[in-house]
Amino acid sequence: MIGVLRSSRLCLAVAWCALALAPAGSDAAGGPAVEIAPGVFTRNLDPAANQEFVVFDSYVVVFDPGSVVEARNLLAEIQSRIGKPVRYVINSHFHPDHSAGAAMFAAAGAEVVVSEAARPEFENWVPADFAKKVAARPDDYRGLTYAKPTRYLRETWVIDDGVQRLELMHFGPGHTTGDLVGWLPGPRVLFAGDLSTNGQHNLASADLPGWIAVLERLRMLGARQVVPGHKSLAGPELLDKSHQYLRELRTQVAAMVARGMSYEQVMQAVDIPMYEQWSGVSVRNEPTHVRRAYEAAGGTIDEPRPRWSRRRLAAAAGGAGLVMAAGLFLWRRRLRPA
Repeated sequence: MIGVLRSSRLCLAVAWCALALAPAGSDAAGGPAVEIAPGVFTRNLDPAANQEFVVFDSYVVVFDPGSVVEARNLLAEIQSRIGKPVRYVINSHFHPDHSAGAAMFAAAGAEVVVSEAARPEFENWVPADFAKKVAARPDDYRGLTYAKPTRYLRETWVIDDGVQRLELMHFGPGHTTGDLVGWLPGPRVLFAGDLSTNGQHNLASADLPGWIAVLERLRMLGARQVVPGHKSLAGPELLDKSHQYLRELRTQVAAMVARGMSYEQVMQAVDIPMYEQWSGVSVRNEPTHVRRAYEAAGGTIDEPRPRWSRRRLAAAAGGAGLVMAAGLFLWRRRLRPA
């Protein structure tokens, strides 16, 4: 059952990234990276995933390479503007709008770094998804192969050359099971990935109680600048807003579950004005958000049973089983009460 739930959340997550964030038919167009602290750069690609990189003495570290197209653009900018090799590329989590571009940097010699908690996704689902994209978009992916991670982090890993210090940390399940954040204690800059986005949130792969707990720990870092996974740079108040929304979502839905309300009733009753003002989307139009909160509160959602037709039976059986499927359909018809 855990495997089934994890698989369904993968599908929901990718669908959300594709529909809600990516412009139809192309990758987001972004301008040059902006230096927000000495040697610390971010490239805002609204509505696509933001990219970050840190310049060390003899190399560069990239955090969230983004899509393949945008990774190609970022690599070209680093080569022309910085003139140092990319040594590490960090994937904050497995969603392809953040991680697919790692292949571009790996082809240029970089190590790929992810969380140990995300190993199942990076060793199974992500390479399969990458292969599908290669087939669907051969021009964008020409010459690239899936970049298997070379380093899995359990908790904290520090990159420090005496010039820059970047701490990579995993605080537990949140936006996904394997989120990494990047913390630069000198300038007090936090690369939050999708643990905090400056607007609409994606809960398709989320552990809601875990996410709230992670945000509480991130708030304790004392960041001056927070680079979100999507949308514009902000201050520490961005973590407060994400925390406020997720806590309010959990609190409201848990109270309704305790009163015996169904998922459909909760969908109609939940109301969080601050989220709509912030994101432009009502929580009542975020069924995945409500579902995660409903499940976290112990609620059970009654899924509709599929209706079987001759076409569905044939598809389930496959071409070779067409006759068997048709026979099964007719047999079921004979057993149906008049």
